[in-house]
Amino acid sequence: MGEYEPYTLGRRNLNCEKHWEPLASSLFRITKPTVICFGGNVSTTARDANAMCKIAQGLVGAKLPTTEKEFATIDDVDFIGVGYGKNEERDSKGYLTKNEKLHFVSNMFLPLCVDEKGSILPKEQIIKNFNQISFFSHCYGAKEISSIVGVTYKEMLKMGIEDEVANDAIDQMFSVSYAPYQNVGIPSLQVISMKDRIMLFGPKGSKVVGRFLANETGGETCGGTVAFKEDDYTATVLVSGLVKENLNEHPIEHICRNENWEYINDESVEYGDEVSQVMGYALASSVANSIQNQNSNNFISKPSVEEILEGAKSILGETQSDVYESSIESIKRELNPNFSQGIVNDSMQGEREVSLTGISTTSDTFQEMPLLENSTGNSFEQ
Repeated sequence: MGEYEPYTLGRRNLNCEKHWEPLASSLFRITKPTVICFGGNVSTTARDANAMCKIAQGLVGAKLPTTEKEFATIDDVDFIGVGYGKNEERDSKGYLTKNEKLHFVSNMFLPLCVDEKGSILPKEQIIKNFNQISFFSHCYGAKEISSIVGVTYKEMLKMGIEDEVANDAIDQMFSVSYAPYQNVGIPSLQVISMKDRIMLFGPKGSKVVGRFLANETGGETCGGTVAFKEDDYTATVLVSGLVKENLNEHPIEHICRNENWEYINDESVEYGDEVSQVMGYALASSVANSIQNQNSNNFISKPSVEEILEGAKSILGETQSDVYESSIESIKRELNPNFSQGIVNDSMQGEREVSLTGISTTSDTFQEMPLLENSTGNSFEQ
């Protein structure tokens, strides 16, 4: 969608004006733990991209170092934001074109597969390089991640990298998303509010979530949270409401934390604080693992979806609803009669395969988004 204006790239930098450093997408290279942020379909400016990066930074609690040798500060992590391009000046929505996705992948991810002479790196080094990547997204941004991952997979195979190596490398990336448009096809945590008035039936590809939201009628009377494994790659948190007001909770502002790691809606909070903590925990776990690997000769794999889920449940604590959990278990059994034996059949797998097809987003597929998403950029100080 870059005929009028191409996509933009930038980095959260607290030492720059407005805490934003524009980047040339063809020159930037991943050299440290990196969180790549994709906002909703109205994230078309540097301000919007910066806002997404600020939210991600707040969730993990990354700050400037206060001592000379302080470890795991914002200096150790790059928060990279993407602003979508426009086809016409009057457009209020954006997305990455097929060529822009290939450009993004060729400059961001494929260099992680080769040495300075262009020779393919050993498997272990490729996997360790991809371990440096985490994603953070809102709504339509999850679709862009899924498509970019698909392009990455296909381009790695074209380079002559074995299928097993490509898959193992991609498995070392991790994604955290709020109100996602679809599953991303890599290890991830997704958070869905039952008060979302845009994504009424949850992410595309999330069969359990879709069935639950279609059946759920007791959110107001029951209330609470539930965390479960949607599929082999996805841990899901469903929440009846983040704040007490009867609002549309699609906007990502509802999960933000401030510079002191306090939930920003503390006066009207319902379950938002715990859910926001879960998102921060999941994203920080991925980033912390990347930092470990950058400073270690021995490779340490990213936390598994099961480990992230266990941590999420611990944080959610007493907010978890037995009624919701029972409903989820029932839906899983309906979708998969062998669920109780721990066997996964075709009805519960295959999402990764679908998401790795390198889907080209055209103007036709873009119209699947029913409404404009609320912008994040205008809501935050820099």
